[in-house]
Amino acid sequence: MKKGLALKIFTALLWAVAALPSMTSANPFIRDVRIIDMAVTDHPDDLMLSLKVEGAFKEKLEEAVMSGAPTTFSFFIIVSEFRGIILDRKILEVTLSHTIKYNNLKNDYTVKRSWENDKPLTTESFDQAKQWMTEISDLRLMPLSHLQKGGHYKIKAKAELEKVTLPLFLNYIFFFVTLLDFETDWQTIKFIY
Repeated sequence: MKKGLALKIFTALLWAVAALPSMTSANPFIRDVRIIDMAVTDHPDDLMLSLKVEGAFKEKLEEAVMSGAPTTFSFFIIVSEFRGIILDRKILEVTLSHTIKYNNLKNDYTVKRSWENDKPLTTESFDQAKQWMTEISDLRLMPLSHLQKGGHYKIKAKAELEKVTLPLFLNYIFFFVTLLDFETDWQTIKFIY
């Protein structure tokens, strides 16, 4: 009788593990997040980047933020010289972070962005806070003097949500938060300087 029960438990676990990849790929939270409106510009002496993350704030993530859990988006950016058949030469690799925290006593949101020296931006508008979290506007990547005239370059960027850590007592209420992490695909722009 114990062997039969152990076999049933083993079979159930095997099915659960087999179903896990399909559950995450069917999760609309994961597949709908992407980078849009990525643009490269040259300001008088600098190479600048702007981009937006679309679809990051779904209902479950909004609930986690409203619970007061700090939530961080990380942005990974790589600038490379494109050399055709030869491997690309990486010129710059940078990781940025945007963190949001809701203060339910003051009823406001504070967003800190690493590329702005973590200067706190505070608002009572959740829409404004979400915009600050999902946008990078005119990020100075490097001086144009680091690029060669006529050179072929590409910039790749992706974003991800770091795992949300809730206070212990909220883990029981928001048990689904561990399913909220996402990672966008790499978005690439090629340009000639």
